[in-house]
Amino acid sequence: MAVVYSGVAVGFPAKVAGNEAEDEWQEVDWVTWTTGDLTVDEDFLLVFKPSGAGSSCGVKSKPLGNLIRAAPVSQDDGRTVVVTTNDSLHRVYRFTFGASTHAAAFAKKAKAAEERTAAAERQRASAKCGTRHVAESAARLEAEIREKLGSLHPLVFVGVELYGPDPSDSSGTEVLRGRGGVALIDPPAQGNVVGTYELLFFSEDDPVKALRPLEKFVIAPGMVLGTQKREEDGAASFTLTTAAAGNMLLFDCASVATGFDRDFRVRQRVMELASKTAKGRQAASNLRGEIEDLKRQTIGARFLRLVATMLTLLVLGSLIRVAMLYSEDPRRSGPQYFTVLKHDAVKLGKWSYSTLMTPTAKVCQLLLDADGAIPRVELQNCVSLDSTSQAKRCVEDLIGR
Repeated sequence: MAVVYSGVAVGFPAKVAGNEAEDEWQEVDWVTWTTGDLTVDEDFLLVFKPSGAGSSCGVKSKPLGNLIRAAPVSQDDGRTVVVTTNDSLHRVYRFTFGASTHAAAFAKKAKAAEERTAAAERQRASAKCGTRHVAESAARLEAEIREKLGSLHPLVFVGVELYGPDPSDSSGTEVLRGRGGVALIDPPAQGNVVGTYELLFFSEDDPVKALRPLEKFVIAPGMVLGTQKREEDGAASFTLTTAAAGNMLLFDCASVATGFDRDFRVRQRVMELASKTAKGRQAASNLRGEIEDLKRQTIGARFLRLVATMLTLLVLGSLIRVAMLYSEDPRRSGPQYFTVLKHDAVKLGKWSYSTLMTPTAKVCQLLLDADGAIPRVELQNCVSLDSTSQAKRCVEDLIGR
């Protein structure tokens, strides 16, 4: 049902083309044309009839095109809107309604028109995308990729263009590398090993049966897939940045691009998680090594190492002694070897004891035999002290006295 709004003032942008005014209508100057009745029909066609215009005046109603969208003017009291239509001449108009309620009602109409326009655009893009996606060359390429990589169960996305640095130009000029499809390859199951995820690009111009992709990317934590950018014709693009260079993938169909985006990022997160796990294990291993080093530096550990060293030397010395005894008399029996070793051990113990105690005994004897220097009783009192440091200071005091 058509709706008529009376007392609407219509204006045009001054000195600005319609497409320029659509982008920057807040900054342009407007020229008021006239006031009249504005009609909006069921198909959102706008028809304006100036006030007092009749057949006798020779002024007829003017179609302004189909309504696409409308934006309110914030500096106004809610009665003025800037309208975008599909009119080829002006395209952008400014409507000032006689009442704010009329402007609000028109805004609802504009919202409905915008939604319908967007739906129509999506439908056209989807139809266009579908036509490209099922194109004979793309379908054949997808079948060839799946046949050749069947054992790897690839995820195949066709209708893709790859842009990147020109291999024949060292300056890094970006060119169209090829048009074809991409395949996501998962590694085979290898127990707890994650493996390597790969992204292969196959060109329609090269035979896929040779299994030589035009470009191969290893999905690594350092790889960055940019945000999906939608194009007006329904296509979508991504920037793909690696450690070596930057590339761009342009998909004919936005829905195919969305599926690729989802599947790629899942595999990228798996690789990032595997990298973090590996780094965590390495850090834990380094920490355990540092703890073991600290344990080996304690007094108890040093004592155990000393005991182990002494036992090793004792066993080695015993073996050498047995070899010497055998060379002297091979007819000796086992008990005889044991008796000799026991005798040597006793002699070694006595020698060690005398070696350690002789200096101490000599010092004490010198102190005691000194010509009246230190009384025996006072020296015994110093020796009987519990603390070694106290006994040392006591003896030093006696010597100083």
